[in-house]
Amino acid sequence: MRLENIEDQFNQWVECALFVAFDEFRLEDSAQSKRLFNKIKSTISETMEPIRGMRENLRNVRTYTNYFFFSNDKDVMYLPADDRRFNVSPDKRPSSPPYSKTCSTWSMS
Repeated sequence: MRLENIEDQFNQWVECALFVAFDEFRLEDSAQSKRLFNKIKSTISETMEPIRGMRENLRNVRTYTNYFFFSNDKDVMYLPADDRRFNVSPDKRPSSPPYSKTCSTWSMS
């Protein structure tokens, strides 16, 4: 899924989605990143979601959607240290010592 989909006013796709993956996500790519971040926080923590289909009235529906945000960037989005809504999964692939040293140096910069 793309960033535009979560920013769109029509979100009927949420009603039947169990898992949603955003590839190469970066919050700052949005023109309204603060507003989008608040929308994401609300969407992932609420059990009921307002659903709007094209040419349909707004209705509240119970959702079970899980969101995955994938990126190769280090600055995907700002996450407060005490916010329990998000889980950041580190890369667990085994790597050679030179590669590990290069990655470690890069991530500390």
